[in-house]
Amino acid sequence: MKAPKVIIRAFRSSDAPALTQTLHRAHADWGQAGLNVTAVDQDSPRRGGVLKEAALFGRAWLNQLAVEPGSRGRGIARRLPDIAD
Repeated sequence: MKAPKVIIRAFRSSDAPALTQTLHRAHADWGQAGLNVTAVDQDSPRRGGVLKEAALFGRAWLNQLAVEPGSRGRGIARRLPDIAD
C-alpha cells in the first residue's frame, strides 16, 4: 500500500489541538524513558516568553521536530529545515 502524500504548510492556530495530540504521540517514547520533555504532556502549544528577536517578521527557529509515529522513516523531519528556509 502506498503511503499517503505529505503536505507541509504553515501552522494555523486552528491546528493547535491536533498538533498537541501529535506531539504527545511523537514524544511518548521519550516520556516513557523518563526524559523531561514538555511536548509529552503539555496542554497546548505555547508561544510563551518569546525573545524580541523571535518576534521579528520572517524569523523562526526549529527547536523540536516531531513526526507522527506511523509516518516515521519517510524522511519528513529531514525535509522540514529545507522547507522552512
